Amino acid sequence: MLPPARIRFVHVAMHKVDFRKSHQGLLAECYLMDLDPFAGDVVLFVGRCRRRMKLLFADESGLWLCFKLFNSESIKTKFRFLSDPEVKQISGGRAADVLRRIGLYGRQKNKISSDNRSLSE
Repeated sequence: MLPPARIRFVHVAMHKVDFRKSHQGLLAECYLMDLDPFAGDVVLFVGRCRRRMKLLFADESGLWLCFKLFNSESIKTKFRFLSDPEVKQISGGRAADVLRRIGLYGRQKNKISSDNRSLSE
């Protein structure tokens, strides 16, 4: 579950990010894309193997970094990485759906299907 925080927009980083990075490294990636987690931007980073996700956001007390590792049956996505740092904002409904499916917001209803439009569109 996400802690109460002011969420302005949810963004998906569309480029490969070194998943060895932690809070400060991912914050630097956000700043490269003109995003500010302290202003309410939530950024979702997808791992190279597409089975790992990191979610970076901030509240009044500091930065939050959530990590999810999916088993091979639970996620199949057609997510394609770009070579240059770029971000895509996703709508509130899709954002809630993605966050719910990865277990960070509300209750998980079902597994992510092979037609995962929330991340690939």
